[in-house]
Amino acid sequence: MINLSSIRSFLGSLGLSEPRTQAIICEEDPNSYYSEQYKSLVSKLLSPQEDRKLQSVIITSSQPGEGKTTTVCNLAITMVRTFNKMVIIVDGDLRKPSIHGFFGAEAEPGLTDYLADKTNSNPISSFLKDSGIDNLKILPAGSFSEDPGQLLNNRKMTNLNESLSEICDFVIFDTSPVLFTSDAQALGVHGDLVLFLVQAGVTPRKMIQQAFSRLRDTGSEPDACIMTNTKRTRAPLKYLYGTNYNNYYD
Repeated sequence: MINLSSIRSFLGSLGLSEPRTQAIICEEDPNSYYSEQYKSLVSKLLSPQEDRKLQSVIITSSQPGEGKTTTVCNLAITMVRTFNKMVIIVDGDLRKPSIHGFFGAEAEPGLTDYLADKTNSNPISSFLKDSGIDNLKILPAGSFSEDPGQLLNNRKMTNLNESLSEICDFVIFDTSPVLFTSDAQALGVHGDLVLFLVQAGVTPRKMIQQAFSRLRDTGSEPDACIMTNTKRTRAPLKYLYGTNYNNYYD
């Protein structure tokens, strides 16, 4: 079995504020240094496991701006383009969804609508959107929900991963930051693997410990950490609590 706790991927300055052509670097420049790092990480994720088969991964972090959505998109494209896998991205950040915007897809109906459908009249496949890339589908966050946490604890979430795995090779979940809501914890238990992102030189150890503690309490402790933005910032930790942190869900 791979020692997943040792995985570290240096993904460069690919923040969500970057233009789309820079954010999805694996599509725009598949031979770049950063694309090669994604290929290395995907190769580890897809390598044979002795005791389990990995079909889904949860991407999360302690705070916004650490590259979750960028990482999700690039991992998915790498799996599709380089490893010939059929992949579905699930936007699990129901409070501030952005996956659909990366690919120019419709935002709804999506995950919230599927979970709220008590009649089960529509199969999960009917909520999937085209990404514009062959073999890559998107399950967007969907319609606005006043209580996303309750929806993510819906019994239908238990079967969601299984249903999606029947129509694709791999599922990648984007989530909201751990220290803002309980949403990431609710999603974490439904994935085969949890990857935790840390922004190099910015995220304080205490914040990481708090996030790990919350995930551990719900049985979704991260299996590995990925360090992002390693070449971009040398900012002092005091600058961590900026506008994005305070106004993420305003």
